[in-house]
Amino acid sequence: MGYPTEREESGIQVYSLYENVLINRKMIAPGYKRILISVEQLTYLLEKIYATSIPFRIIPMNGIGLDGTLYGLTIFENFFRRIKVFWWEEPQEDLLELHKILLSYIELFKNSEHKIPIV
Repeated sequence: MGYPTEREESGIQVYSLYENVLINRKMIAPGYKRILISVEQLTYLLEKIYATSIPFRIIPMNGIGLDGTLYGLTIFENFFRRIKVFWWEEPQEDLLELHKILLSYIELFKNSEHKIPIV
């Protein structure tokens, strides 16, 4: 799926978005494609994620997930700090806000037509 990257230019964070391609369910193709999305649009979505509050308490659920869609988000800083959160297609109440933001990201990625191969 999509991987936003960031760099600093004159004290301003500038974001770019890349995606990888699945060859099959177990293998990712080498290289990435840059997705041409405006910096403003990408910055807005990232800031919404950063402003989201997620409790660390895991709420017990009934049932188990055997199939369906798995959603997740990983945020990392140069491998010094990493935050990962995953959930099944129907998120718990405390993840609804983040889930809606990620759905908007996914639509943005899907609807991007111009992708530049980077190998």
